[in-house]
Amino acid sequence: VPKKCTMTLEEAQAEDEREEKAIESGIEYNKKLVEFCKDNGIKGARTGLRTTTLIEKIKKAGYEIPARA
Repeated sequence: VPKKCTMTLEEAQAEDEREEKAIESGIEYNKKLVEFCKDNGIKGARTGLRTTTLIEKIKKAGYEIPARA
């Protein structure tokens, strides 16, 4: 039985809001990494790349990875 089937409406809505906040937070961090790459001249960094790919590019260029907000 799916977890949401046993939740109350309020619990389901709270979980949906938590998921949305997590996604928005991830998108903001990804944008921050792209901006960091552009500011430091790291080639190949663009919007649409996965966060892990951006982190690899930053490490390969020899920079410290910016902390999540």
